[in-house]
Amino acid sequence: MGRSVEITPGLCYNLCNVESSVKLSVQAQGCPPGQKAIRFRLLPAGGYLRICQDGRADKKGGGGGLCYFTPEVHESGLLQFSRGQYALSTANGDITAVTASGDSLSKANLWAVDENQSPEGPPLKACFLRYGALQFGPFQREDFKEGVIRLQTSDARYLRITPASGMVDAAGGGGPPCQFKIQKADHNHFTLRSEHDPFQFLGVTANGALTGRDVASENQVFCWESFEQPLGKLLAPPSLIGKHFDEAVDLTLEQRKTFMEDGFLIIKGVVPPSLASAALAAINCSLLKVGATVQEEEGNIRHCADIASSDTILSLLYGTPLWTIAQRLLGRGCVAGHGQGQIALRPPNLNAVGLEEDASIPPKQWHIDGMYKAELDNSPFSLLVGVALSDQTLPNSGNLIAFAGSHHILQPMVQQEAAVPGTHPFLNQKGVDEGKPELRNGQQILLGIGDVVLLHQKTAHRVGINCSSNIRYQTYFRLKHIDHAAHLADGSVHAGLWRQYHGLQAQDDVVAQPCKKQQKTQA
Repeated sequence: MGRSVEITPGLCYNLCNVESSVKLSVQAQGCPPGQKAIRFRLLPAGGYLRICQDGRADKKGGGGGLCYFTPEVHESGLLQFSRGQYALSTANGDITAVTASGDSLSKANLWAVDENQSPEGPPLKACFLRYGALQFGPFQREDFKEGVIRLQTSDARYLRITPASGMVDAAGGGGPPCQFKIQKADHNHFTLRSEHDPFQFLGVTANGALTGRDVASENQVFCWESFEQPLGKLLAPPSLIGKHFDEAVDLTLEQRKTFMEDGFLIIKGVVPPSLASAALAAINCSLLKVGATVQEEEGNIRHCADIASSDTILSLLYGTPLWTIAQRLLGRGCVAGHGQGQIALRPPNLNAVGLEEDASIPPKQWHIDGMYKAELDNSPFSLLVGVALSDQTLPNSGNLIAFAGSHHILQPMVQQEAAVPGTHPFLNQKGVDEGKPELRNGQQILLGIGDVVLLHQKTAHRVGINCSSNIRYQTYFRLKHIDHAAHLADGSVHAGLWRQYHGLQAQDDVVAQPCKKQQKTQA
């Protein structure tokens, strides 16, 4: 016996003993945090494998501690499943349990495990919590006596209200802070009262995030949105920030044309001042912590990683029109959920000399996010979104610099490099400028607090000089089309600039026009 083997919760497997006399069809399920174990739910019956306290094994478990098995791999490649002093075994064509011993292993204690791609059984009951147009989850609902429930996530943890702060997370172990009493508000709506603190209710903040703190009573009323999760398919990670599509938010035809021709678009006032201020305050608090700024192995500087996934930062995306705007580009329902932002800070450079005009921007000092990532075909995401949290309305304030029209030049080069590696070495070899285009028409992006800039992933850009006396604060989100992984796998991510921009595909007549801005400057 030796190292532990990890079985993926949510997937389905066939367990077969060495003699092939016992074959079990199961779904693997995780256990609460701190438990390095796995549970096996039998298909299609629904009970769990368990070993009772007296050493008896059966198929009648309810999913509690008696059903927690630790898998270990034997030198033969077969697995043993243990619970405490006992190991799952077989005898007379059925399961049993024996005292586990690492010194003398019986073949009856070892199991072959194969993933079951076509499991039999009813789909799992899953749900979202809905508050108006906002959607939270997904979760797998667990019901207990007297209307008490728990909401389990994809990693076997639970939604909870943390007792001290009233903050909501999805890291609970299943105890009272994770348990909620359903109280009917009307025929379709209800409130969720904490079993840990009967005066505490799950609610929604003005930013669209779940909270256990005091909010207006009308912000504590939810309804269910149920759906069936196919067996063997993993539940998506939950979102605790409400996501919705706002029909009133749209891009004008001129904005669409600008994005398609230039490769980027500036939109003013997308993020309300209250959300921008809250994000700025959170960043400043984080900056005073030890280790707030870290230099990674690749040389990149990472700031405030402890809040990158916080509700305050994610609210800039999900709690504003920005989430709908992204869908107007990539397509409604086609933007994959995003779990964190990048806190991008640009300190003042006291010795720097600012650019007198944009025309003096060096034509080879640029990059695309995805350079040096050949394993991702230089295409790690679909859309770069930047939110300004400090004033950048003047040049030389650490502004983002974008090269208008560069995506028309770079997309074919990335496509060629994916087909024949080494065709354009500058894409994947650091310090190599051979074949790197000289791009003109670089533009310092002028943004006020709450303004956003959206860039196509193939649009060249760089950070500008900060000659001001203040730190430049920005948050970036790198959004993927929901089918990005599939498009990478089949190579279709390179099938034109707009393969992943379903919201723009009706504007192909604009896309087909030559890249006029780069052509003029390179002529």
